[in-house]
Amino acid sequence: MFNQYRKSISIWLIIALLALCFSIPAFTQDTTKVDVTESSNGANYQIGIVGSIPMASFDEPVDFGYGLGGAIWFPMSETVSLGAGGAFENYSTSDENTSFWTIPLSANVKWVAFDRIYLIGGALVGFDHFSAKNEEAGLDSSDTSTSWDVNIGAGFDITDKLFAQVEYRGLIDGINTEEDKDQEPRTIRITAGLKF
Repeated sequence: MFNQYRKSISIWLIIALLALCFSIPAFTQDTTKVDVTESSNGANYQIGIVGSIPMASFDEPVDFGYGLGGAIWFPMSETVSLGAGGAFENYSTSDENTSFWTIPLSANVKWVAFDRIYLIGGALVGFDHFSAKNEEAGLDSSDTSTSWDVNIGAGFDITDKLFAQVEYRGLIDGINTEEDKDQEPRTIRITAGLKF
């Protein structure tokens, strides 16, 4: 019962965040025409290399984990972007090893706090293929799933072309739509990228 309520609340939270993403530009629109290619914190296409550090899964601390992937973000305005990417992650808890490939699609809102420092927040859906092994329990399985999540973080424009971001992903435990379980760990993600 709790998992059903948690999934429903999580999906409505994601819908609300997406609605916020698309409503902010209407309230912040400037009638002045801007050449986004010249804006330090403006609406540039971005590509990045993403490294991740898994922190916990199934409410268990991760003993060891790593992840690596890439992403590209498409600007909808100076504050809203849509992203897509791909990544591989592997992590171990006290009794299980899990690895998965994921293709996340995201929508992010960006708030410029200072000249080159900004805050970001958003929602995402991930298409995952994972495998799990537990030698003591004789478990060796793999499956595909779809998960929902939200993330928050901060970024820094190193130059007009280079940027770095740190995000925490796992605010709603990566709700898995097929098993009511969190196959994806809560992670800290570090991105280094290029704007063009």
